[in-house]
Amino acid sequence: MKRFVITEEDRKHIMGLYEQLALLNIDPKNIYFGSGDNTKQIKLKAVNPETNQPLILKYNVMGKFGFANFGVHIRRIYRESDGAISAQVLPDSTLGKEALKLIPDKFKSADGWLNIEVPGKKIFEAISQLIKNKGDQANLDAGHGVVIKLTVANT
Repeated sequence: MKRFVITEEDRKHIMGLYEQLALLNIDPKNIYFGSGDNTKQIKLKAVNPETNQPLILKYNVMGKFGFANFGVHIRRIYRESDGAISAQVLPDSTLGKEALKLIPDKFKSADGWLNIEVPGKKIFEAISQLIKNKGDQANLDAGHGVVIKLTVANT
């Protein structure tokens, strides 16, 4: 019989993969999207139906407008009962801020954050992308020519 030595880092990675697969096998309408204010990460949360344990996956959030990719801060994220998500995003680079100027003010908050509303169908498509590529990344069309890119976060 062979013995394997697994480091703590390996154990965390294996458990992370298990949680990722468990969460991505849950019906998308039962997955909560959340975030703190002014953060660059979004959290997908659900309860494992087999163990009743919470499952949490963290994704880094990036913005894309045309060909320009840029970091964004996100705040006031809310999942509607129909699965849609509303939030506010703000680019953190000069290029992103210039792209934001091209979007009409009626789609912005009083302090200049872009209001986005992503229909439930697009959220389900993004979760399907995550399932298809084993949780690695997904793109969410946020409207106004803005694409929110989700990439798995290590922390």
